[in-house]
Amino acid sequence: MKLKTNYRVGKPNVINLFVGCLVRDGNKSRSERIRNEVFIIVKQKLFKAPAFVFKKAIENLKPEVTVKTKKIGGVLYKIPCLLPTYQKYSLAMRWLITCAKKRNERTLKERLAAEIVDAYAGKGEAYKNKVELHKTVLSNRPFLKYN
Repeated sequence: MKLKTNYRVGKPNVINLFVGCLVRDGNKSRSERIRNEVFIIVKQKLFKAPAFVFKKAIENLKPEVTVKTKKIGGVLYKIPCLLPTYQKYSLAMRWLITCAKKRNERTLKERLAAEIVDAYAGKGEAYKNKVELHKTVLSNRPFLKYN
């Protein structure tokens, strides 16, 4: 199956950032090979463009807000605050990779592909992380006055 493999051309995008998150021990070419094989598996599962599926999965995973801990009068409060764009993407990719590593499939490629497909569908462990964070933010909404 022929698939576009050169995602390096042009400005930095979500796919290149994902490769950067996958890099271990400075071996970027290995990470790119993993990405290409993951995209082939995603294409076989969903019969859609893997770059589109991946971007949609990251959009589903990225949180809009988070909580920061602040000490006021000897009491620690979790204060909701907005995230910058780069932190949204880095959190989404970190969740995607860590949750994929916890899955039961045989190889990392299969785990990542399964987690991407789940995130695209709005389910999976990484998506649960986002929902849990948003619940925490909603429960700490009264502490916005300390921001």
